[in-house]
Amino acid sequence: MEPAEDAPPPAAPPGSVIYAIGDIHGRRDLLAGALAALRQAAQAAAASDRRLTAVFLGDYIDRGPASRGVIEDLIAFEAEAACETIFLRGNHEQVLLDVARGTDPGHGWLKHGGFATLESYGAALPPRGPRGDLQAVVRAAAPASHLNFLNRTKLMARFGDYLFAHAGLRPDRLIQEQSPADLLWFRYYDDETPLHSATVVHGHSPNPLPILGRHRIAIDTRAYATGALTLLRLEGTRKAFERVVIARETLKPTLEPWTELDSAYRTGPRVRGTQGRWETDELEAPARRSRGLIAAAVIVLAAAAAVIAFLSAAPVAQRPNAVASESAPRSAAEPDPAGRSRDG
Repeated sequence: MEPAEDAPPPAAPPGSVIYAIGDIHGRRDLLAGALAALRQAAQAAAASDRRLTAVFLGDYIDRGPASRGVIEDLIAFEAEAACETIFLRGNHEQVLLDVARGTDPGHGWLKHGGFATLESYGAALPPRGPRGDLQAVVRAAAPASHLNFLNRTKLMARFGDYLFAHAGLRPDRLIQEQSPADLLWFRYYDDETPLHSATVVHGHSPNPLPILGRHRIAIDTRAYATGALTLLRLEGTRKAFERVVIARETLKPTLEPWTELDSAYRTGPRVRGTQGRWETDELEAPARRSRGLIAAAVIVLAAAAAVIAFLSAAPVAQRPNAVASESAPRSAAEPDPAGRSRDG
């Protein structure tokens, strides 16, 4: 249902400060800056008798170089109790857990960041051809405390008007109708008006800039590749977008505001990753490029065939004594080369 034009902006619960932290993907260096910012914000909140909650949106592992260190630091930060912490599960954590349980062979996981995670744990890597027994590799490499931590992660959290989920919520379903696969794998391609009334804060759908849409806020800025880990601060009706980057001068993490935001975005075909598969825009892109190249090649060949057919027919048309009967039987018995190229 479309909100009224004069509807107030969504608000965090009174007296609370909420931080959402985007997809980390093995960037322990950027996480260090985020945790330092959270400690400082928690002290400031406590001094004014407010409560600070940190919501981590999932995808802690894979792709980046230090997945093991990221999990260690998150476990330590939780135990530190500097603030209330909520750890949501991302699709990458779900697949790792499925591999450890033996319910997923993990072949897709290796293609999409799993090798980096195994390397961070010092695992004896399986061959890159036949994959071997990944379940045994993961269970031998990952400490039980790490797997237990990932098993305790949640799929969703709600504070006031804001709902937090790794992938977000399907706009065509009510909140109670969302499946675990929706919350882990759904991919946004537009800022659609949802059936539910919550403002969704999510990661998973990467964009170079944070997105402040009408019904959702997206903060996956692909930290593992761009070097920018996004934090969203919610306090009452106020929103502040910050990013942790590595300063060139000191090579240390530093916190700075985002000076530019996207209001919404649209990126290609509507691939819905709702079946627990790697159906994402970034993974579909190579296939789309291949299809585009094939289509371009077909067009070029068809055009070349048409030109050849035209040049071949031109001398016949220009001869003054040429008659229709000379060309008609041949075209009926032998299909035109241009026609064959277009039909093929």
